[in-house]
Amino acid sequence: MICSDADGDDLTYDVFLGLEDQLIMVSSGQTIKNYTPNSLAYSTTYFWSIRANDAESSSLSEQWSFTTMDNPVNSAPTIEITSPEDGETYTSRFILLAGESNDSDGQVTLVQFKQNDGNWEDLTSTGNWSVSVTLIDGLNTLSVRALDDGDAWSSVESIEATYFITTNQAPVVTIDTPTAGEHFETNPITISGTAQDSDGVITQTQVKVNENDWLIAGVNENWSRHLNLEDGDNILYAKTKDNGGSWSEVVTVEVTFTEAFNNAPEVELLYPQENNESYVNDPVMFSCSVTDVEDNIIPNSSIEWSSNIDGFFATGTYTVYSELSAGDHTITLTAEDSGGAQTELTVSISVIPNPNLEIHMVSVPAGSFVRDAVVNLSAFLISKYEVNQLLYEDIMSDNPSDSSGDSLPVESLTWNEAIIFCNLLSIEKGFAPCYTVNGDADTENWDDDFIPVCNWNANGFRLPTEAEWEYAARGATAVHNYIYSGGNEIGPLGWYQGNSMGFSQDIGLKLPNELGIYDMTGNVVEFCWDFYAEYPTTEQTNPTGPDIGEYRILRGGSFLDYASECEVDYRRSGAATSYGAEVGFRVVRTQ
Repeated sequence: MICSDADGDDLTYDVFLGLEDQLIMVSSGQTIKNYTPNSLAYSTTYFWSIRANDAESSSLSEQWSFTTMDNPVNSAPTIEITSPEDGETYTSRFILLAGESNDSDGQVTLVQFKQNDGNWEDLTSTGNWSVSVTLIDGLNTLSVRALDDGDAWSSVESIEATYFITTNQAPVVTIDTPTAGEHFETNPITISGTAQDSDGVITQTQVKVNENDWLIAGVNENWSRHLNLEDGDNILYAKTKDNGGSWSEVVTVEVTFTEAFNNAPEVELLYPQENNESYVNDPVMFSCSVTDVEDNIIPNSSIEWSSNIDGFFATGTYTVYSELSAGDHTITLTAEDSGGAQTELTVSISVIPNPNLEIHMVSVPAGSFVRDAVVNLSAFLISKYEVNQLLYEDIMSDNPSDSSGDSLPVESLTWNEAIIFCNLLSIEKGFAPCYTVNGDADTENWDDDFIPVCNWNANGFRLPTEAEWEYAARGATAVHNYIYSGGNEIGPLGWYQGNSMGFSQDIGLKLPNELGIYDMTGNVVEFCWDFYAEYPTTEQTNPTGPDIGEYRILRGGSFLDYASECEVDYRRSGAATSYGAEVGFRVVRTQ
């Protein structure tokens, strides 16, 4: 297309395309002077126009049209049966039908087969295809056809095959092991052999000991079976059946058995060590070595681990298990050999709650502090630490953090996700959720852009108000007007740009403030409940911020911030759906 501007301004172009009187914009603001449409229909007239835009105005072209080509004709595929030849006669019911299919202007997508007047069946191969056929008595018509990617079917190709019924010859079975006269001292023994049929296939071989029940030993020519012998003389029997229903003659072999003394397995318990201690949900290794005089190696299925609290939980000489309940466990290792002899060993271990999965709350007494005006606050509870990644992932089944570590503060989450966490944590701990959306506390029913309402009287977990956060950071009634939470020197109190090396750090490593609360200076900047607004200039009691707003309050500074941005009165804000690698949170509860 040719477009120009009298003032020499740069132009952008909007492209409109469609059927007559139904043009829609298909490209907006492009700078190049060509456009290639996609997915046009055959034999269709399309109309199009161009709108050129400069910084001040736009101009729409006249309407042009073009017609697409006719739909090309699709040629049908071909199919051929290459074996067997047409008209063959068979004395076995089982034959293999094979061939090939081709398509001159596309691809064969499906080959189908049918026998006589049966239904068409899809084959798994297309180009070179084959299918196993079971012939019926007398004449069989075997047909195939092919379908191409243009939905055209080939002509049907067929051959005829005749099955001629013959008299069925009985099969023959032999016992190869054990040999006649062998003596055994341990059970089970293995009996094995071969079965053959001159005019068909073997379908089943059965064996038995003495007058006990017949047992299946195989379904083809080579067969075997474990058998338990009786004390003294034993006769082993075998017989086989072919696909014509004929049984062979029964063959036998005589052996003797005297049970030997069975030694219990020798077991060494390697891990865990006595009095080992681990956290709930931590993987614990269980390992042992087991040998046996008679069996040499005991199978894993005969080596069991169990707990006096949780019962059976694993088998084998090595396993790693992470689902033991909290408590003092007596772990029992049991190894049993093929003769039923057992060895048991025990070890005592303890499983304790992971401190990173606990919420440690600090009581903040009622009191007042001064911002632009006096702020009065009721007593409340605040978490001693920022919410860590292990607890967040346990509650939310997800960890969005940029850095990874159980004791690191969770970060890179949104304010909305912190709200959802609070409700789920409340339910997990048996408290009433604080937040609802349209009266519903179930977070599964909330939209992505929800705006929650807080029940300040509920006893569940919630985000602190900005006033609660600052009051707790200042030490509540133990106010010293420190620059930072707990003192005037940032280094011992918090992780910031000057000491963090650019990464968040494990919670609780720096000194706490007067109330015993950690990391209210630095590490990750923390979400508060309030919308951002100027402070009120009149006395306030338990303020919760404005009812509406665009951004939520963030307090405390982070590992990426300068010292001045970590001061106890420094404020910032962010959207409820935004996130960053330096943004986390802690929780409070109404007391």
